[in-house]
Amino acid sequence: MATTLLLVRHGETDSNRERRWQGQTETALNDNGRAQARQLARELGSDPPDTIFCSDLDRARETAEIIGAELGREVHAEPRLREVDVGSLAGRSVVEMEGKWARPLDYLLAEQPDIFEEMRSRVIAVLLEIAAAHDGKRILIVTHGGPIAAAWLNCGGEPRDRPTVGNCHVQRVRVEAGKMTRLD
Repeated sequence: MATTLLLVRHGETDSNRERRWQGQTETALNDNGRAQARQLARELGSDPPDTIFCSDLDRARETAEIIGAELGREVHAEPRLREVDVGSLAGRSVVEMEGKWARPLDYLLAEQPDIFEEMRSRVIAVLLEIAAAHDGKRILIVTHGGPIAAAWLNCGGEPRDRPTVGNCHVQRVRVEAGKMTRLD
């Protein structure tokens, strides 16, 4: 049976608004981010997920908890769903980066691919694990832009073609027999 993963980027933070790298830095949602999470919960209300998993970083966990409270679903924090660890780049503005990098992940893929690969391998492993444990279900996964990009690439997408994922935007992925396929 196929499992549907609803991959959601956390709600907006002040760092998102300022286009600053967060990586694994703990940042809270701002008021707009909380409103985005409540709106997404309303949208999911007509066909709610069976369960919710999230990154253990504050911004993802808070997003998931808002959605879970609205939908009456328990939230399971999973540290392997964390964003890529950008180290000393955390807090830097995207425009401060050397080169012409439209998005932070473009920089990582070009300049520090080993950092992206560490995140990609742990995220794909846990997504497949969650899907296998919830066969045939719809699972909401609240995470970050990097893990969502990793899933998109694992589904056969090309780095140059990957979509920009807005805060509280949903990307659906089907998992069947250990293979991930994009639905959106």
